[in-house]
Amino acid sequence: MIKNMRVIRIFKKYKKVLLVLVFLFGYVMFWSWFFGERDVAIEENSTKQKEISISEKEKTSKHNKKEKQFTEFGDFWIQIDTDEVHIKAPIVEGVTDEELAKGVGHHKTTAFPNRKGGNVVLSGHRWRFGKNPAFKVFEDIDKLQIGNRIIVHYGGKNFEYEVTEQKTVDDKAVEILEQTEDPILTFYACTPKYTALKRLVYRAKLINIQ
Repeated sequence: MIKNMRVIRIFKKYKKVLLVLVFLFGYVMFWSWFFGERDVAIEENSTKQKEISISEKEKTSKHNKKEKQFTEFGDFWIQIDTDEVHIKAPIVEGVTDEELAKGVGHHKTTAFPNRKGGNVVLSGHRWRFGKNPAFKVFEDIDKLQIGNRIIVHYGGKNFEYEVTEQKTVDDKAVEILEQTEDPILTFYACTPKYTALKRLVYRAKLINIQ
């Protein structure tokens, strides 16, 4: 009984202090909950915004890829399909600006694909301003690696080549046009990108005809 009386007296004495402490505790808990919920809402909103942004980028990327596609290929075209390089483009006769605006250009003085021999030389733009797919047909050519496969469709057959060499030469290096006894493919584009200072050249050997 005496202990209970002491507790009651202590409670009465410190009643205001205890009430203030209870109020402060409730205040802190309420705002902790409020800002916690707010942070969750902000995070969810941020995640949604990121998802929308990624979705829009994917749509834009798909749209840009669609713009870069050729619609006609004829009977002479090239296809490269690796992890990093995806090219499918018509090959036209000649390498003038007018002809390279239609696709990949074939040097008229060089061989056509065959099993007998000769050097098939192709050229294409790496980057020019405009939406024409021919202006960026060889844009990612620098990502090709030794051992990658190239398909050239010609005369109703698929000529499969394997990349054996990569090199950079001067813009007037005519040796890349020289003919060979073995059937090979040479293709090149300007380098560094956005310039015409040098030429990035690839050589490939014929490994199969279907």
